[in-house]
Amino acid sequence: MPNAYQQSILSLRYAPLKRTAETEERVLTALQTAADQLKRLIGNTDSPLTKKFYNRRRLQVAALMNQLAIGLKKDISDQVQAIADEVAAIMQEETNDLLQENLRADVVADFTQVPREVLNWSADRQDREGLKLSASIWADNQTNQIESVLLAGIARGESARDLSLKLEQFVLGGAKGLGDSVRSKAMRLARTEINNSYWEARRMSSELSPVVEGIKWELSARHPEWDVCDYLSKQDLYGLGPGVYPPELLPPKPHPNCLCYSIDTLRDVEDWDQPRGVPGLKVNPLMVPDGKKPNGFTENYIQRQKLMFVQSVTDTETAYYGRAPTPTPTTEPAPATFGDSIRREISQGLTSEQDYIRIGAMVRAELAAEYETVKNKERTETFTKEQYNDVTRMWDYIKDRARLAKKLGHGQDETVGWLYEQIGARIARAAHYKDLTPPILKDLQTKLDERVASHGDGALSRNDLQDLADYLSGKLKSQTAGNAGRLADNELAQVVRKTLAQIRPVGAQGQQHKYSPGSAVKMKEMVDTAAELLPSDWVSNSINNQFELWAKNTQRGYYAHGERRVIKGVPTYVGDFRATMDSPTAPSTVLHEFGHRAEYTTPGLKELEKEFYQRRTAGDSLEWMGSGYKKNEMTRRDDFTSPYMGKDYFEVFEILSMGLEGVFYGNYELYEKDQDYFDFILGLLAAK
Repeated sequence: MPNAYQQSILSLRYAPLKRTAETEERVLTALQTAADQLKRLIGNTDSPLTKKFYNRRRLQVAALMNQLAIGLKKDISDQVQAIADEVAAIMQEETNDLLQENLRADVVADFTQVPREVLNWSADRQDREGLKLSASIWADNQTNQIESVLLAGIARGESARDLSLKLEQFVLGGAKGLGDSVRSKAMRLARTEINNSYWEARRMSSELSPVVEGIKWELSARHPEWDVCDYLSKQDLYGLGPGVYPPELLPPKPHPNCLCYSIDTLRDVEDWDQPRGVPGLKVNPLMVPDGKKPNGFTENYIQRQKLMFVQSVTDTETAYYGRAPTPTPTTEPAPATFGDSIRREISQGLTSEQDYIRIGAMVRAELAAEYETVKNKERTETFTKEQYNDVTRMWDYIKDRARLAKKLGHGQDETVGWLYEQIGARIARAAHYKDLTPPILKDLQTKLDERVASHGDGALSRNDLQDLADYLSGKLKSQTAGNAGRLADNELAQVVRKTLAQIRPVGAQGQQHKYSPGSAVKMKEMVDTAAELLPSDWVSNSINNQFELWAKNTQRGYYAHGERRVIKGVPTYVGDFRATMDSPTAPSTVLHEFGHRAEYTTPGLKELEKEFYQRRTAGDSLEWMGSGYKKNEMTRRDDFTSPYMGKDYFEVFEILSMGLEGVFYGNYELYEKDQDYFDFILGLLAAK
């Protein structure tokens, strides 16, 4: 029969059940509120839901999940604190009573440090869903799953009413085919963390107690079936009795929802003022017999339970004697760094584009603050889309005339009349723009006047044209082109690179691309610079590919893999890599084309692109891309921020290439308007 001390300690086994019930009640109320708000966001009509409609509400859905995550995280933390306080208080009271009853005033028991240590211990444990690492990561995971449910329903033409019901079931439970509900994940996490915190508070208190000899593992009366806990509760491994462990070596609970509890065994009164030794193993866990085969269980099941028992004991021993960190079977060890947490997630296995989006969301949460700071920096000059296009067209024309003058060997190639006409027309348009600062085209006209005055013959030399082109190029490089511009902001690219480097090696790592004869020196430098932004595995695959790069300057960027070219009279198959070297957006374009090479040289990239593309464009028909494109250039528009992203090449895609521009250089408002796409690209960069 348990003595009075043990009876009081036994009463603690109800504490985690009480705390869990309180938490579940609050969580359920919060989940019901979230489900109601989701239903209002999606609507209750019989009309089919559209992607455009959902995209306008995606940020609200994300904010709702984030609010839920913050509340859940606080609830669990509060209950961990409460149960640690309760365990420490009862242990203190009962131990003091026991010391007083036995006239051992010379012995002091102090459990005041237990609550703080339990909180630290709990904070160091990482849950499977990522809530304790970051509420925003947990929220992003739920948002992505909600989005998957919605987009699949949208592709099938389901009504807002039907999808609202599905989302309610996904949040509150009861849905078939939707995986774990938010409720089941939240409840499982709350139960596991509260229960394990009780277990650890008991262990720590017993370790500090002068009266405790060991801790006896007891099965709950509601223990559902024979499993690993039967091994843990019945084996005498340390010579202290069946199921009794030194407090320092009590194994953690081996699975979620474990209802086992513990009771202290006591030392002899005369030993209470003496240090308590930690006995070594008397029995090798591997040598413990399997025992009589329980009815209804296979040999494989019995062996799995025994292996879990052996692993649990061995890992606890290893941790105590300082040879390895403590493993926790119910939750994984806390990562030391952001990079560790991502690598561990990756190690669990990634199979679908949704897996990569989940990883990308975690990476985005890490880089968001610095990325937004750099992206939102005020620039000295800002263009609208139309202004940017005007100046770009002027730069294109002047640059082309300079190139033609060089090719023809002309010193006097272009009269100024046409330039005056074009500049004047663009200045007239600029008069309607209130924010054109400074008036670059007027500055250009002034420079043109200076050239005419110096020549007196109304003609411009190739050098004059090149000077004007260089002037505009410099201006364009410093501009933000409104919502549609393509930038080459190296500072932003370095933010992304620095974040990726915490997860995996980035850049060439001392390797060098081989270039075919005739490659332009500047283009080779630009390709090598782009390679420094990308995962080293991708770069290594490119370097070791059989088709060497033939890097050339051209009017429009493109990449052709295994293209037949005659180089110095010799037919050769190459990776034909082209871009406009002196374009203000050249770094972005070169990275874009490198993305196309990576599709051929890094296995699996194209398959994931296809999966992403097919999900996003499901139900979209082919359309002409519009003005400026050939009639056979077709796209599926989806809600992409640029029609080029949905371009259809028959199993060749622009998803990766356009996405690399969007992630590294902030182009196409990918970060602001399409986090699904942004996260997909980040996930590929982090994990593929």
